[in-house]
Amino acid sequence: MYDKEDPRSWDCCSDKEASCVTTLVQVARVAKEKAIKLAPRFDLSSEMSEDEEILFDDIYEVHEIIGKGPFSVVRRCVHRHTNQEFAVKIVDVAKFTSSPGLSLDDLKREATICHMLKHPHIVELLETYSSEGMLYMVFEYMSGSDLCFEIVKRATAGFVYSEAVASHYIRQILQVR
Repeated sequence: MYDKEDPRSWDCCSDKEASCVTTLVQVARVAKEKAIKLAPRFDLSSEMSEDEEILFDDIYEVHEIIGKGPFSVVRRCVHRHTNQEFAVKIVDVAKFTSSPGLSLDDLKREATICHMLKHPHIVELLETYSSEGMLYMVFEYMSGSDLCFEIVKRATAGFVYSEAVASHYIRQILQVR
């Protein structure tokens, strides 16, 4: 009978391999427990049992809205222990998935891509939480507005975007750390 905790029950392992895999599983479990205890944003883990879920509201205090979309709202939030500011994109999963052509896989893909983006001119997705039909995506906080808004605001004020200005912005976006 298959038991995910016991490598001897896996078809791919002989008894000899199973003892090695068991050791690796134990090492991985200990490493995970130590990482949870050492993670700066999860100081509460030592007070919680392994079965308890860490909720976004336990870690962050939500503040004003700084952006809106058809399925989400972006709010400024503050970490309860460090007082550091972040931006959280709160996605209504039911609303998102009920839209034609959008699925939970699309939402997961967005979170994966955002998490992979590491660039000095793009805000970084730091962590995600999920509860009660909502997905909380915690990003670095950047005051001000996004590039699109700034371009429209300046163009409305009469600023002419030359090729030199456009190439400056593109160079910054394409710059690698």
